Amino acid sequence: MATVNVVEGVRYGLDLIVYIFIIGIATGIGMILGIALGMVDNIVITLIGSLLGLASFLAFYAGMMGILYKVIADGVSVGVQAANEPSTDPETTLSGRD
Repeated sequence: MATVNVVEGVRYGLDLIVYIFIIGIATGIGMILGIALGMVDNIVITLIGSLLGLASFLAFYAGMMGILYKVIADGVSVGVQAANEPSTDPETTLSGRD
């Protein structure tokens, strides 16, 4: 059975946290700027602010879906790699099922 060691799991988790933080900061700045521009009395600047807010939201959503895809793909990769490794379980080795 394949296991992920603690250091590898913590490192992976911290990488994801940094990635989420960067996406949140970048898209949050865009969203705040878009909302601020959306409150201006000029229709053109309001439209630009609305588009910036929409683009920031879509970038945030795409980033979160990217994280979801990465976590699933990494899990499948570890599972496939573990399935292709020879078994070290003495029970399966003695019975000839290996």
